[in-house]
Amino acid sequence: MQLKFWMPLTLLLGLLMPLLLVLLISFTNEPAGAQVSDETEAACPPANQVMVGVWSPGRLNVIDPCKKVSGTVLKAEHEPDGDMDLYVDLDPAYDELAGSTAELDFLHRWGPGDVIVELMPRDGEHLPTPSEGDHLDLTGAWVADTNHGYNEIHPVWSESINGEEEHTSGPKNGGSLPQSTTQTAAADCKDASGEPCVGYLEQKE
Repeated sequence: MQLKFWMPLTLLLGLLMPLLLVLLISFTNEPAGAQVSDETEAACPPANQVMVGVWSPGRLNVIDPCKKVSGTVLKAEHEPDGDMDLYVDLDPAYDELAGSTAELDFLHRWGPGDVIVELMPRDGEHLPTPSEGDHLDLTGAWVADTNHGYNEIHPVWSESINGEEEHTSGPKNGGSLPQSTTQTAAADCKDASGEPCVGYLEQKE
C-alpha cells in the first residue's frame, strides 16, 4: 500500500523538477533587471535634498524626486534666473509626464513640446548644453511648477545627449539660496567650493 503511494509521488516530483529549475533561473536573473533601476537611483540625491540649491523651492511641487525620461529638444532658451529651459517632445513611453490638457495649454503659451527641462546655473560645468534636435536621456525631479501651471524636470540629476556619455549633477555642486529671486538666482549661485557658478553662457550665432 505504501509502495503504491510513493511511486506516484516520485513521478510527480520528477515532473515538477524542470518547473522548479525554470523558476530558480528566473529569480537568479532578476537582479540584472533591477540593476538598471539601481543605476537610475544612484544619480538621485536623498529625497530630503531634492530642492537644495533651488531658489524659491516652494513654487515647485515634487511629483517624483527620481524620474527617468527621454525626448527630443524642440527649443532651448536662457532665462533671467540663469536656468536653461529646454522644451522637450517626450518619447511615447513618457507622455504621461506632460500632465493634463490644461497643463499643456499653459506650457504652450511659452513654447512647444510636452515638458520643460531646466538646467540650473550650478549644472554649467557638469551637464553639457543640448541643442535643438538633440535627443536626451535624463534622470531628474518631476515637478509641477505652481507659478506657471505646467510640469518640469527640475533639477536634473543625469543627462546623456544623443546616446553619448552620461553626465551628472545635483546638490553636491552647489546652487542658489532659497530666498533668491528670478533676478538674483544666477548671481547668488555658488559651487561646492563657494565660488560663483559658471552657469550657461548665452551663445549667439
